[in-house]
Amino acid sequence: TKTRRYRTIPIHPELKKIFLEIKKQVIDSPYVFVNPRTLRPVTDIRKRLKSACQRAGIKPCTLHQLRHTFATMLVAQGTPLPVVQQLLGHTDIRSTQIYLSIFEEQKRKAIESLQLFSGEEKN
Repeated sequence: TKTRRYRTIPIHPELKKIFLEIKKQVIDSPYVFVNPRTLRPVTDIRKRLKSACQRAGIKPCTLHQLRHTFATMLVAQGTPLPVVQQLLGHTDIRSTQIYLSIFEEQKRKAIESLQLFSGEEKN
């Protein structure tokens, strides 16, 4: 982490199954993510992510984009902000509140929908 603080987060059961399956395929290594030639742990995660995206035939993404997507999906599903804060490791809730911006369009639409009940015409 940026703050060098230790923290644990739960892992989705499906992801755990995938990791365990990967681990079965890697013999003689205590690591999940290994270089198949050296059986040493992967150290350049950015390079591996780029390679994985290419193999999957999708546009390369960054760890930051994956983290942002994770947080945005949690917020969109109604996860309480303090829970998102803890999962992301933010020490200040204001850092987590940036993910609330996804609701700006929904807020605008909610207000506009009220006009339907006031008898006014929609613009």
